[in-house]
Amino acid sequence: YIVAHELEFKKIHNLLTLLKICSAHNPALNQILEDCTLLNSYYIDTRYPVHWPTNHTREVTEQARAAVRRIAGVIKGFLPKSPC
Repeated sequence: YIVAHELEFKKIHNLLTLLKICSAHNPALNQILEDCTLLNSYYIDTRYPVHWPTNHTREVTEQARAAVRRIAGVIKGFLPKSPC
């Protein structure tokens, strides 16, 4: 979304910061805030572990996968249509 709409951004992995950039351009993207918050916490846990290993259950993993699918669906819906 950021690249497609030529928005300025920093090279970071924080989904909440990236969402803030996107939602400033299109406030409708705030609908994925909860999912981004969920996924952002997993990235921080695995990238910067305080207590290793982080034990994610199958249920938690499925919730994360569902969040990814919802985010992808919303973002794809706001991308410009390809002329091809």
